[in-house]
This record gives sequence, structure tokens and C-alpha cells, in this order.
Amino acid sequence: MKIAILLPDVKLTGVNYYSIQLFHRVTLPKEFISFQERKHRSSLSFLYYLTRVLKSNASIYHIQLEPRFFKNFVCQMFLPVLALLCKLKGKLIVTFHAIIDPNDVPLLLQDSNYRWLKLLSHTVWNIYIMVNKFILALADRVIVHNSLIQTYLSELFKVKSKKVIVIPHGTILVKKGEQKQQPLILYLGSLRACRSIISIIHAFKILQKDIPLAQLSMLLFISEERYNMTSIFRKLTDIMKMSKDDPNIRILVNPSETEIENILRKTSIGVLPYRENTLESSGVAWRYAGLGIPFIGTRVPKLLYEFSFLNHFNDTLFLKDFTPIDLARSIKVLLLDNEVYKKISKLLLGVSRSRSWSRVAKMHMRVYREVLLK
Repeated sequence: MKIAILLPDVKLTGVNYYSIQLFHRVTLPKEFISFQERKHRSSLSFLYYLTRVLKSNASIYHIQLEPRFFKNFVCQMFLPVLALLCKLKGKLIVTFHAIIDPNDVPLLLQDSNYRWLKLLSHTVWNIYIMVNKFILALADRVIVHNSLIQTYLSELFKVKSKKVIVIPHGTILVKKGEQKQQPLILYLGSLRACRSIISIIHAFKILQKDIPLAQLSMLLFISEERYNMTSIFRKLTDIMKMSKDDPNIRILVNPSETEIENILRKTSIGVLPYRENTLESSGVAWRYAGLGIPFIGTRVPKLLYEFSFLNHFNDTLFLKDFTPIDLARSIKVLLLDNEVYKKISKLLLGVSRSRSWSRVAKMHMRVYREVLLK
């Protein structure tokens, strides 16, 4: 038995991170087939990708579907061909990482290189449904990250429930004995036009006035691809101006995984300024959780559903209005109330133990063996 894990997207995303973590921990014979984009030749790049799949001798093909369907609209149209090819060559497993909310389509298109498609958002939604229905119908097994996605998957794409299995998002657990030093507030993720990054900077400046003795630092991670996108250039310019005169606000462009891991271990509080109602599992939230880092986010399904065990702290952790004042107030509670901080950290670490990447990999290997025996 040989497993081919397929990532038909070149971008540095949460799905990319998930796929790599899974690949390194699966102990069966395996290969990783990732997309290699050639400048201005998206169609040719995908055809080259198909030839690599064609040459593979795997018995199971596991496609990791990128939830941001609109990142590379041209290549997404080739996905049914990829799924069909995998099905003809062996068994097909699809991890459906998220279900997009139809009301978020204009928001997601605004944050892509296909902003003009906003005028055709209804048509784009119908294509999204049609493409994914075809792929899911071909799959021998469909993996999702929680039961909420499982329910909506059956309703929206008419997938038989017996075909779908829930495997939670993995996380790296904290090592004992590690202590965080000076307070560090972190936004880990891409710079998106639809996220309130500027609110985080304003909140940070409020905190600097309210807690002058605290050594506060703030980091923003921006992937190189996002850094160069015209759709967010103005927002990026504003952020650069705001952070230019403050050495405590740092922006890292395209940091390595080693840099991210080192900074996470020094982080005191995470910030998740989500606006999309996409049904998914937040990989960044679980990275915080695995390290016992309390985080402050918005009241979106991906956080409220999987972190319902934090309901007692809803007013502090999950904000209805992501304003600088509200965000600063919540961060202040976590920085100054050590008892609350420790309770939240303990809850996050406790739940994360069942989501270690080694456990997640074992769950996948059980599915691989089961599918092959059919």
C-alpha cells in the first residue's frame, strides 16, 4: 500500500500546513505531490501536475481540498479532472477542509485576484457547488474536521453520511517546562482585506497607554503572496505607516516554519480577527490551543463550535464587535488576571491532548487501510 497526498494549490495556507504535518507523521509508504505554479501559465502548470499524478504508482490518492475556492479560479476548474484521474488509478479520499457560506462569496472574491467576479457571485457559487458535488461523488471516503461540517456536507452536496468520517484538526502539544517571557501579542495568518488587522494595531496602542509598565510586543505574519497582492496594497501601506514608528510592532513577510514555532513559544495571547462564516476548523486556533495560548477572536462558527468548552469566557474571548476598544479590554483581562489566564490555558491544553498530530495521523492510517480493504 502506498499513499499519495495531493495538494493542488501552491499557496502557503492552512491546508498546506495541515498536509505537510500529516505527511511527516504517516508511517505508511507515501509520496507528496504538491502544485508547482509556473508564472502566467496556470493551465499548463495544472496539466504538468496531472502528468505527475499519472506517473504515480500509489494505491490511494488523498486530495486536500483548499476551502478558498477562489484563490486560483482557473486551476480550480481542473479539480474534477484530477479527482477522476485519481479514481481511475486507485482509491480516492478527499479531505473537505471547509464549507463556504454563500453570503461570504463577494467578501472572498474581494480578497482574491478575481475581484471582477463579484458581479457574478451567484454564478460562482453555483460552479462551486457543481464542482464539489462531482468530486465528492467520486470519493471512496470524505474526511471532515467536525460534525457540524459533516451535517452541512450531507445537506449541501448530498453526500451519504456513511461515506463521511470526522478526523479533528491536529495540533503540536507544548513541551513541559517551557515558560513564556515578556507579553507578546500575535496575529498568525495572512493579511486579508476582509480581516480587521488595523483594529489589532489600534488596540495595541491603547494597551501601551493603559499598561505602560508591561513590555508589550506585537507580530503580524504576512505571506509573500499576500504582500504583493494589489487588492490589499492600500491596507498594507496603512499598516506599514502605523507600525513604522513603533519598534514593538513587527511584520514578518513569509516567515519559515521554524521562525513561527519559535515565536509561538514566546506568545502570550493570540488574536483571530475572522469575519468569514466559513464552516471549518481553525488550524491557527488549534496551534494556539496546543501551546496553551489563550486567544481572542470573533463570534464565527469555526470558533464558537469547536471551542464551546470556553463558553464561560465568551464575553472575553469571542467578540461580537471587533473594535479596538473591545479588543484592548479583552487583552487587558488576560494580561492582568492571572487566574483567568491559567484557567483558559489549562482548558485549551486539556482538550488539545486528543488532537496531537500523531493521533490524527493514526486516524488517517486506519481510514487508508479500511478503504483499501473494500
